[in-house]
Amino acid sequence: MNTQQIIESLAYFGFEDIDSKVYMGLLQTGPVSVGSLSSRLGIDRGKTYRSLSKL
Repeated sequence: MNTQQIIESLAYFGFEDIDSKVYMGLLQTGPVSVGSLSSRLGIDRGKTYRSLSKL
C-alpha cells in the first residue's frame, strides 16, 4: 500500500485529508517542530497546529 492509499484509508477513521498528511508526515519524520513539519509538507503552519490538536 502506498502513502496516498493509506491517506485515503484514514478517512474511514474520520481523518480529513490534511490530518492524514500530517499524521503520515509525523510517522515518516519522527519528532520534529511544527514549523519544520509544515515546511516539509507544504502546509500552512496554522493548519498544521489545528491538525495536531485534533490528533
